[in-house]
Amino acid sequence: MGLKETKKRSNGILNEVFNALYERGYIDGYDRGYDNGYADGKRSEIENHNAAVSDGLRAGSSECGKQMNRRKK
Repeated sequence: MGLKETKKRSNGILNEVFNALYERGYIDGYDRGYDNGYADGKRSEIENHNAAVSDGLRAGSSECGKQMNRRKK
């Protein structure tokens, strides 16, 4: 096997390794971003509804009472 063939084979192997690492990093990054975004969204949802649940509790809403009990857990 000549130098040209060895270089061609090495480049093919390096491209496969690079692509595998890129895919793994992309998937891991996506998963982490999705998980963080979901957690931030849930936290934001709870914070945005706190005032409404509090007002409903003061007005005697049983549904708001149930919601407050769920949030304690």
